[in-house]
Amino acid sequence: MSTPGTGTSSISRQLKLQAAIAEYQALRTEILQKFTHHLQIYSITTTSITIMVGYVLTQNAYDLLLAMPIVSSSLAFRYLWEQKVIVMIEGYLRMMETEIFPTLLEDSTELDQGLRSSWVGWQHYFHSHFSGSPFYKYAVETLFVIVPILPALIYSTSTIAAWFSRIPSPTGTGLPIELHFAALAVYAPLAVYLSRRLWKE
Repeated sequence: MSTPGTGTSSISRQLKLQAAIAEYQALRTEILQKFTHHLQIYSITTTSITIMVGYVLTQNAYDLLLAMPIVSSSLAFRYLWEQKVIVMIEGYLRMMETEIFPTLLEDSTELDQGLRSSWVGWQHYFHSHFSGSPFYKYAVETLFVIVPILPALIYSTSTIAAWFSRIPSPTGTGLPIELHFAALAVYAPLAVYLSRRLWKE
């Protein structure tokens, strides 16, 4: 004969388990959505840079180089935010696998002990077996830092050097020299900051 309250406790455990599974599935889905957002950000960044560089080369509009870091850095900050959310969700899912699910499944007669210990272990398996190849990081650094920001820094530096030497700028900039000084002062630390953050994340 079951003791009073045993049935209610079993139903409560089942409801909690169903809620935990639903949350786990929803968060896994959100991670996949974030990865899709990453691909969209890559696509937008690549398209924007390609259009700008093409226009610069065909129209000799070198001043447009100073606009490229604005576009790329705004997308890079969005990428960093998305990546931060992915890391937080991934950590929470691993916590669910080690703490929440074992607690809800203990004393269960529906699953054997071997299944209890492995049926929600994907996040731990991925975390421990992911190769962590640096080539992906190099690609991200190239897309968000090297390609869009480095040409702007070189352009402003050469323009400032020509201004100091009183030699006409070969690119024929139409911007005031103060703007090149400002671009150099802003884009140089921005490149360092983004490079470190992107590599870390």
